Amino acid sequence: MLRQLIVYKTTKNYADCIPIQLNDDGTKVISYPSPEDIFTDGQLAKPIALKKGYWLDRRGITKNTAFVNYTYEAYSKLIEAPSPEILFSKIIDKNPIIELYNCGDKTTTVNELIVSLNQTIKNNELKNCTCIKK
Repeated sequence: MLRQLIVYKTTKNYADCIPIQLNDDGTKVISYPSPEDIFTDGQLAKPIALKKGYWLDRRGITKNTAFVNYTYEAYSKLIEAPSPEILFSKIIDKNPIIELYNCGDKTTTVNELIVSLNQTIKNNELKNCTCIKK
C-alpha cells in the first residue's frame, strides 16, 4: 500500500480499470505502470471501496489520472506495458476524478484504516484532509 492515504471519488466505477497519469493539459501520457507494478503484497492493487462512493487508492491516483480499458487482470498478464501512444488511445475517461484528498500517512493496518476512513466519510470530515481536487 502507498504511504500517503489518497481517497477519491470518480464519475463512474473504474475500480477494475488501470489508472495512468496525463500531463496537465491532458494531451500526453506521462506515467503508467508496468504489468508487475499493479500488485501490492502479491495481490492486484485495485482500490478499496469506502462509503458514499469513495475509494482508497492503492496505485497512485492524482488529479491528472485517466483510466484505460485494460482491467487489472488483463494488464497483469501482459509481457510488457503498452506504449504511451497505445495507452492514450485506450483512455475511457480523461477526467474521471471528482474529488481527491490526501488524508495523511498510513500508520495503521488496512482493516483499521478502512474503518477509520469510512467513519471520516460518514461524519463528513474529509474536510480535515488536504483537498487536492473538488
